[in-house]
Amino acid sequence: RGYLFMEYVEGQNLSNLDLEIHQDIPSRVTRILAHLGQIKGPAPIPGPIGGGEPLGYLFGDDGAKTVFTSIEDMNTYMNKRLQYRNDSIDLTSYPLVLCHGDICRRNLILERDGSLCLVDWGYSGLYPRFFELATLSCVFPYDAAFEKPVTGEFEKLLSLTDQEKQDMKLTLCVRGANLRWSL
Repeated sequence: RGYLFMEYVEGQNLSNLDLEIHQDIPSRVTRILAHLGQIKGPAPIPGPIGGGEPLGYLFGDDGAKTVFTSIEDMNTYMNKRLQYRNDSIDLTSYPLVLCHGDICRRNLILERDGSLCLVDWGYSGLYPRFFELATLSCVFPYDAAFEKPVTGEFEKLLSLTDQEKQDMKLTLCVRGANLRWSL
């Protein structure tokens, strides 16, 4: 069992924030995501910074149950789950960027000075840039007022290639396999 310690951030959690009054929040969140997507890791190793087992929505309820030492390891992991669809994925051409992995209103704090702070980095790591967008669809289904503007703006901002869109769909299929089977 692990623990994540964070600095306490004073302010209002966005889970109860009226987005009709604070209409700028979705675009501000999108800009944060875009900034994170510019941060590349020191080594081409997917997963949590500093190593360890990937956790989060794309890896199912119990995490990946493995540590990736290379992008090829991650390909193997994902392709094992895609074999049920007679599909495969190759992520070697994508740079690995910082993804938070749990963007939702409860993980955003609006400080008194108007600063927007992103907390709870427990699912973060280095992944292809479309992983963050894929994760949004897993986190947001119960918050349409936040989901639609953030996802829409982020999709436009990323301008994913057709291959990235296809690989994002396959990544969500991997998630489905992780939730259904113990592989």
